[in-house]
Amino acid sequence: MRIKRGVNGVKKRRKILKLAKGYFGCKSKNYRIAREAVMKSLNYAYIGRKHRKRDMRSLWIARINAGARENGLSYSKLMHGLKVAGIELNRKVLADLAVTDAAAFADICNKARIFMVIVSRQNPLVKELAALHDKKGRRARGSFLVEGTKMVREAFSAGMHIVRVIVREDYAGETFCPPAAVLGRDAFAAVSDEKTPQGILAEVAIPAAGVRPPEGRCVLLDGLQDPANVGAIIRTAVAAGYGEIYLADCADPFSPKSVRASMSGVFFARLMQGTRDELLSAIDVPLIAADMDGENAFSFQPSEKFCLAVGSEGNGLSRQVRERAAFTVRIPMDERTESLNAAVSAGILMYALRAGTFHERR
Repeated sequence: MRIKRGVNGVKKRRKILKLAKGYFGCKSKNYRIAREAVMKSLNYAYIGRKHRKRDMRSLWIARINAGARENGLSYSKLMHGLKVAGIELNRKVLADLAVTDAAAFADICNKARIFMVIVSRQNPLVKELAALHDKKGRRARGSFLVEGTKMVREAFSAGMHIVRVIVREDYAGETFCPPAAVLGRDAFAAVSDEKTPQGILAEVAIPAAGVRPPEGRCVLLDGLQDPANVGAIIRTAVAAGYGEIYLADCADPFSPKSVRASMSGVFFARLMQGTRDELLSAIDVPLIAADMDGENAFSFQPSEKFCLAVGSEGNGLSRQVRERAAFTVRIPMDERTESLNAAVSAGILMYALRAGTFHERR
């Protein structure tokens, strides 16, 4: 039996001729020629769609890259961060946000940044943070490092200007604000100054504190070179109610050891550094020098406002400070003891000179 396909053949011919409608000459009338013309045009239409898609994708990438650069990221880092964070947004949407909604795009960049792990010690951010271990680096950036959950929390509570928070990749505690970067263990070790870091640190701006006269009881540190002593004295001074501390030729109070020893004291005390002449000219209250040849500090009755001057263990107070001192006090000690640690001595004297004001306190 012969199979007839006339109906289907006619439909096919009509479809081809319909697609070829408007073609020049025989291309719209002759089926064989029209079929070749239609197949060729459909092939070129497909290629054109692919080219347009390629061009649009390039445009999206260019817009995303421009927006990412404005937020301190590159295109590849942004896309990697979004992938790790599980944020599923295609390039068309991201490109549209980069052009029409900069705030929303910046928020997306911040979320992606949290999940970007920096593993290299040679990363510019790691080098920048590590430079804050040195006084030169702190002076250049005007900031210092604070390490540990408690210290970072205290910095926020004290209203310090937090430049950025950095966490280690395995840190699971409170961050207090979105971290600026996540570091691998090796990279974080290059930044941290602690032997067993907790996995979080903050870069804090150094408060601008010009030299000015004291408003109440204050302390003058003269030539203390041990950062641990400086930090411990700052801690005790804040606890004892000495809100202003003058530092003449001392170790940097914002060094990692001093900050750690101060236990957040650097956040609450006004620290003023300068030359001895500059500081002594600003101190307009009676100066009480701590020296072995002074009178008993526990029987001495100071005025309401005064400045306690403490020198280093090795050299004691400088000549300028001794000459300026209105009174000299000492800590009575057993004859078998030669001297006390500078931080211990300062702590005893600060409380001894304020003994009368603590009777009603619990």
